[in-house]
Amino acid sequence: MQAVSEFSAAGLSYFTAILNQGNYLNMQNAYVQAVLDLHDITYFIPNSPAALANATALAANSTAQQLQSMFEYHIVPGFVGYSTDLKDGMSLKTQQGSNVTITLQGGEMWVNGARVIARDYLVANGVVHVIDK
Repeated sequence: MQAVSEFSAAGLSYFTAILNQGNYLNMQNAYVQAVLDLHDITYFIPNSPAALANATALAANSTAQQLQSMFEYHIVPGFVGYSTDLKDGMSLKTQQGSNVTITLQGGEMWVNGARVIARDYLVANGVVHVIDK
């Protein structure tokens, strides 16, 4: 619950709502707890009205395994990637197993098709970058 307060204080209310929609805030959610116990994580977290709408629609029609996969897609284990470490064309393997590609263009950073709208939030086990979708 402390994390939820910190997310809200940081203006990440859409992300908090996404976590709630996906049942990720449930203390019995073993895979979320397992990720929180890991070290050296780079998170790409969505925080926008569009992301919330998409997450709400997906959560309504997804199995627990699909929700886990969606959660793990936004996590890169074993790498604390501050924005200065993320290079154009860099490919990162997510906890889910797929790759995401970093694109730097016109002073902006993209992760696949999502624009990074805030960078380098330090968290206990890594770093968070906020994406728009």
